[in-house]
Amino acid sequence: MEAQAQDHAAAPAPAAQGVDGTVAVVGGALVVTDPDDGGRPADVVAGDGIRLTVDGRVVPAAAVTRDTRVEIDAGARDPVTLVEARVTGDCLRAELVVTRTPGAVCGVADHPPARTVTLTRVDAVTLDADPATPDRARAALAAAGVVHGLDEDALAAALAAPGGSAVVAHATRATPPVDAAVTIPVEAQLSDPLHTVRAGTLLARKTPAVPGRDGTTVLGTPIPAPAPKDPVLDAGPGARLDARDDG
Repeated sequence: MEAQAQDHAAAPAPAAQGVDGTVAVVGGALVVTDPDDGGRPADVVAGDGIRLTVDGRVVPAAAVTRDTRVEIDAGARDPVTLVEARVTGDCLRAELVVTRTPGAVCGVADHPPARTVTLTRVDAVTLDADPATPDRARAALAAAGVVHGLDEDALAAALAAPGGSAVVAHATRATPPVDAAVTIPVEAQLSDPLHTVRAGTLLARKTPAVPGRDGTTVLGTPIPAPAPKDPVLDAGPGARLDARDDG
């Protein structure tokens, strides 16, 4: 048996793959490189807060070439100033809380060349929030029911600060009373209960009580002053009570 050589046709070489296109972001603008030799075009994806318009249509993503009309709108965030008044649980103080959140004119972050690029929004220009105004502060305090004890200097300082909280109103606390007092002169301090004294001897002196004065919460409600202690002084047999202006 003779072995015969067989000729085999050479396998065709694989077709060369094309070069894909790329896209980059430089200074907020797209730089597109077109594909060649059948490669794929680059893709652009709109990230959070990005409005992507391609050839007149708003789309979430699109393939782009150098001939594609692309508009990118990163928008802006408005600055916000919040003014809030808070009253403590015991109604003895009121705080003014000022929160200033800056805004921004936004742009698109730079990105190196790649076949697919997701556009990322970044702050390009910071917009400062306006200071809180006295009118807004007073409106916030009124909305919280604060009608008493406003400290104008503390309010002005709170409005001048960049933000945070400050106590701007205080209650007027109640003035405590003075209790009545009973004093016994030395000559009347007898150790012998059967000892007698001459008629007219002062046995005890009572100083009258002085009532306190009510206070007021920052909400305008009264803070009652406590009643003073006022013991009753009675005259027993052989004694009499003399009421005098000096007690």
